[in-house]
Amino acid sequence: MQPLKPEKKWVIRPPQPECRTRLAQELSISPLLAQLLINRGISSACAARLFLGGNLDDLCSPWLMKDMDKAVARVKKALDKGEQVCIYGDYDVDGITGTALLSQVLTGLKLPHETYIPNRVSEGYGIHPAALEKLRQRGTKLIITVDCGISNQAEIAQAQAWGMDVIITDHHQPPPRLPPAHAILNPKQPDCDYPDISLAGVGVAAKLAQALAGEENCREALTGYLDLVCLGTVADVLPLTGENRILVKYGLKRLTGKSKLGINVLKEVVGINEAAVSVWDVAFRLAPRLNAAGRVGDPHIALKLLLTSSTEEASRIARQLDDENRRRKVIEAQILADCRQQWESQAVGGPRGAIVLAAPDWHIGIVGIVASRLVAEYNLPTVLICSKTEPAKGSARSIPSFHLYEALTDCQSLLVGYGGHKCAAGLTIRQADIPALRDKLNQIALENIKPGDLVRQLIIDGELKLDEIGLELMQDIARLAPFGEANPIPVFCARGVQMIKYPRKVGGSHLKVKLRQGQSIIDGIGFNMGDLQPELCRRINSPIDIVFQPQINDWQGRKQLQLKLSDIRFG
Repeated sequence: MQPLKPEKKWVIRPPQPECRTRLAQELSISPLLAQLLINRGISSACAARLFLGGNLDDLCSPWLMKDMDKAVARVKKALDKGEQVCIYGDYDVDGITGTALLSQVLTGLKLPHETYIPNRVSEGYGIHPAALEKLRQRGTKLIITVDCGISNQAEIAQAQAWGMDVIITDHHQPPPRLPPAHAILNPKQPDCDYPDISLAGVGVAAKLAQALAGEENCREALTGYLDLVCLGTVADVLPLTGENRILVKYGLKRLTGKSKLGINVLKEVVGINEAAVSVWDVAFRLAPRLNAAGRVGDPHIALKLLLTSSTEEASRIARQLDDENRRRKVIEAQILADCRQQWESQAVGGPRGAIVLAAPDWHIGIVGIVASRLVAEYNLPTVLICSKTEPAKGSARSIPSFHLYEALTDCQSLLVGYGGHKCAAGLTIRQADIPALRDKLNQIALENIKPGDLVRQLIIDGELKLDEIGLELMQDIARLAPFGEANPIPVFCARGVQMIKYPRKVGGSHLKVKLRQGQSIIDGIGFNMGDLQPELCRRINSPIDIVFQPQINDWQGRKQLQLKLSDIRFG
């Protein structure tokens, strides 16, 4: 069986009939839903009940996190003494939402504080020495980081020497030697018993907020911030399993209803008028605009949007963020074209396991997005470096089978600094060491990435017949929402399907087909698959196998089932 586009390997998850039957009986659910749960690593009735029906009461106590008692005591000391506090957040959506959350918490406690978001271009990721000096001069006694700090050994030691305590709230991979902070809240740190290590930076900040509110008010303290937690968690592409699933599930409800003024205005600007805000809305409509401020402008304006109580100010900022996002897209397209040209000239020189590119005129705020695009396009770990400054700054993204943070650790002798996790990282490097990093990282990738890892895979939940696609199936799929990282929308395949009409192009690049199997007929849509139309027309009478997501198409008030196609093969 030959694919029309041979770059995708179909991987159909094996059925597990005994486990499926047991789970279906214990939960009184369909065997298909039971199999979908098993495919997502959920095989016990207890875990399945939590996944399908988990609520805010199922969240872990914040006091399980190491150093939480120290952090709460230090904040209360600052409150008692009226000390000046600074919330020092990262410039991405995760950091900005976490900063907004803690700012609102400290405001509610009547604790004097300021917020500081570093400039991505001039200061870079993490705590900046010049910023520390400014805070010292202002009389700051306590710094609370958000989504950063775990890699700032020297800076936190300096803050301590100047008489400033630091509470780190972070979720990035800790280095072997932890910084000398007063308290470190990071579920990934050694000897931390917190059960869920997948929280976003804003999620860790929310745990501090809960602890500050006390056991009796733990749930109520979180409810008002769920929209912020949802925004940061989805934007950081974290697994929507465990606590993140619950936080996003209820966060989406708050985003739909009683959300922050600035978020509601931004929803209006981007045209979110649906009855319910979706993960897609957050990931592709709200988050990019909040991120645009930190990428190509001033990240403080996004923070202002989340904190403002003025409709006029919110409208002005939301429109500004929308403009910044359009500018970001133009810059992104230019860098992407340059990267493709560079890579194609490099790739002819021998085997390449990783992409490492550099240029002086690339925008440091955009290279992370472009790196993600290149990973999706070439299926290789990618590092993009802006070499205008000394040291140069870069952003890296990876494929699932290659642990980026560990690889950079192996290259640390070449780096001025680095931080991140398995799939994403940031780094600084002397310009003279960029070629050595390219060679070293390429060598590590070639030694550790298996050939099969470089083949694009379509993970398929199972095989269906077209007559099995109906309302019951869609109800089962809906119970698995919200979908996202580690909980994808279910994907199926069907074999021996026939086209009963000539396929046609719609919208310029999309493919529209009408499919039949037995007595069942259903429409299919293949986005950006219009180039297959001539070949399909030539083989109109040939049976095809398809990979698809079943969905409900709502067009002009008319709802009907259709298949969103991912791939087509001839039998």
